[in-house]
Amino acid sequence: MRSTSPPASRSASSPLRHANLRLRAPGLPPLPDRIEDALEAARAPHRLLHLDVRGQNLLGRRGRLEAVVDWSNALIGPPLMELARVAEYALLPDNGIDATAVLAGYAESSTPPDPDSAAALPYRLDTAIMLALVFHSVAPDAERAQVLTARAEHLLTRLRAAVRSAGPSRERERQN
Repeated sequence: MRSTSPPASRSASSPLRHANLRLRAPGLPPLPDRIEDALEAARAPHRLLHLDVRGQNLLGRRGRLEAVVDWSNALIGPPLMELARVAEYALLPDNGIDATAVLAGYAESSTPPDPDSAAALPYRLDTAIMLALVFHSVAPDAERAQVLTARAEHLLTRLRAAVRSAGPSRERERQN
């Protein structure tokens, strides 16, 4: 199933998730107004995404991936969303993910989008916020909650800078 459609800002960096984390971490800055500008590069053919690629959900034999299980988070969307989430998950060693290996596997069948690009920032931020919320509430771990909240703040700073730098050029494009 393929579709190419404009990226939805709600699917990346959910304002509700952000607001929920701000209740637990009041110092977290607000989301930028124009996330869509940072997502512009995510306009790509959409694919089936798993959105929970972690060691626990990858079954292998003799060093080769045989199956991906637990599809409860699956949706159709831009591959960049998946790869950005994998990059954030890989920062937690107990997730058992090698982001470089996942990207290499993806590259065997398609040119992978860059999970370090400005377009990936909203997706990475959404993942960091989601993980911070998990450790603030669902699986309380104060140290991890603090680390992931700081990660969300870092990504939010990067996103705000990306939106600021993309904004003027996008405005000129819209006016022409």
